[in-house]
Amino acid sequence: MSDVITVVAPQWTRETIYKPEALSKAAPDNAPECSVPPRFTWDDLQSLRQWKMLAGIYPNPFTAAYTAELLREDDWRICSPVVFPPLDPEVRERVGRRQMECPMCQGKQVLYGLQHGLKTGLEVEVPSAVCYCRQLHSFWADWANKEIVSLRFSKANLATLEPYEHSQLPAQRQQEIIDLLKAHPGDSHYLFGGPGTGKTHMITALYRKTLHNWSVQEWKQRDDVKAVWRVSTSRLLQEYLAWENRHRDEYAQPTKLPTVTVDGIVKAAKAGYRPALFLDEVDKCNPTPFQIGKLIEVVDAVYAEVGQVVATANKSVDDLIARWGSDEAGTVLRRIGAGPGAHSVRFAG
Repeated sequence: MSDVITVVAPQWTRETIYKPEALSKAAPDNAPECSVPPRFTWDDLQSLRQWKMLAGIYPNPFTAAYTAELLREDDWRICSPVVFPPLDPEVRERVGRRQMECPMCQGKQVLYGLQHGLKTGLEVEVPSAVCYCRQLHSFWADWANKEIVSLRFSKANLATLEPYEHSQLPAQRQQEIIDLLKAHPGDSHYLFGGPGTGKTHMITALYRKTLHNWSVQEWKQRDDVKAVWRVSTSRLLQEYLAWENRHRDEYAQPTKLPTVTVDGIVKAAKAGYRPALFLDEVDKCNPTPFQIGKLIEVVDAVYAEVGQVVATANKSVDDLIARWGSDEAGTVLRRIGAGPGAHSVRFAG
């Protein structure tokens, strides 16, 4: 099925392919249920060969002549490979947000390719590729989530990132940071500095690139495995505290699993992904020893799988260590900005 050949389609029509009763139940001529050429799955063809459709287990919509040819054919080859036409950016966004049906697959997430029977000259369409609207859905499920990306930063894009005139940071320093991030988008970064200097904008731009890369890989692998997470540090630590105490009140609402877990990170790595964790506002919390331990576990798990950690804070790592009073946490935080393939980026002129 890997050979690509060019053939001339035989002159089968709807009337010679389908029984009259099948046509009477079908929608207009372009309806998939009575399309020309017919649409099959390989299971459909196998079922037909086993006479299941003819035995009445599955209704057989085809004429006797067409059925005979289908049963005779057992050597199908690719006639027309699937082509992914470009979509306008606005259409891509609307499809990704599920605001419109995908114009390529009509919402089925499957694209059909033409198969040619070498014995009979028959042509049928079979599922040949997963439509890339799956990738758009995966990306926009997180990017359009206002709890992950606020509307203010929804246009952040590393490819088009430029100094921002309203930033508290001098334009020259902004450009230096932008150049660093563009040169090392897959590295770990500890971004720290005062409010209004652009940290959130830049971590969001990095997150967009990493999220896009994951969504493309997930589209190809089709395994529904999450590998990129973004969450505020205080929220994550509160989630772990709630999870730890979930059995204390039998009448409480069910507690959700924390956004990021060690098991989730390991699962992503085993599936062939590079896990990536984006932590906002590391210094906007006063963690308990238990919460610090959970933060260490999660960050260590990402590094154990050679992943990426990007964090923002107003304070330097040394300031956080003094505030938290935890040398162990300091060791982990230093790895974000000072380990191999890591950068500590100060947002100051």
